[in-house]
Amino acid sequence: RIYNYARDDVRYEQVVVYHAIDQAQRYFHSLGFDDDTGTVNGIRDKVTNVCAHWNNDDQSFYSWANDNLHLGDGGVDDAEDADIILHEYGHAVLASINASSASGADIKNFNEWSALHEGFGDYLAAAFFADDGDGAYQAAHAAAVGEWDATSYSAASPPNLRRVDSLKKWTTDWVDQKHTDGEIWSSACWMLRGDINSTVCDQLILEGFLATPSGAVRMKDVALLIYDADQNLNAGANEASIRNAFNTHEITIDADYPLTVDTVAGVVGE
Repeated sequence: RIYNYARDDVRYEQVVVYHAIDQAQRYFHSLGFDDDTGTVNGIRDKVTNVCAHWNNDDQSFYSWANDNLHLGDGGVDDAEDADIILHEYGHAVLASINASSASGADIKNFNEWSALHEGFGDYLAAAFFADDGDGAYQAAHAAAVGEWDATSYSAASPPNLRRVDSLKKWTTDWVDQKHTDGEIWSSACWMLRGDINSTVCDQLILEGFLATPSGAVRMKDVALLIYDADQNLNAGANEASIRNAFNTHEITIDADYPLTVDTVAGVVGE
């Protein structure tokens, strides 16, 4: 049980994939999302099949058709970069929460649910590894996603696929491109994470998604459900920070708060 492989050994990437997804799932358990407890409330608390060497393209994806992850070997092998692995795992996580989106149409169209998928994947990757590595580097660049993979295509310093610390706004920066628009969501969540306890933030974001109705939803809907989760779990202790993060990115406005029973029912379709 010593998994010590060089990068030119195909098993190297397999070990990285296993470790990244296993540790993410263990983190979800630590937040209370665990099917092995009295209350079955796990989040994708099951085996996820991954092809660590899907093909020679610099492309990775979550497949709605078979519920698997596929990681490409073009450029830097995507399975060598745990940010890329967790970004794709983020798609699988949301698909398990909101299964009706797995029709394929939602994630392929340039709509808000697609952007939420991309933004959540970026946030999951950045947040999970924010406290790892060199402290000085992370203080400036924890918001960068996929730095190792991006060495083959990015001219940024440091190279990155995307960052999660922009000030993009839903009202003025929406361009109908799911990855670009996803930065609006990931950056709002990242701002919130910087203002409250990080594990509390992650728990609230996951609770917000868990409360989403079937089918595609808007960023505003999930933001309000995050706010509602904080009201229920923490007596609204983080209300000011939640409002600031989502208002700053103009996903919500002051008039959306506080939620009423009718507002919440409208979001979740009850």
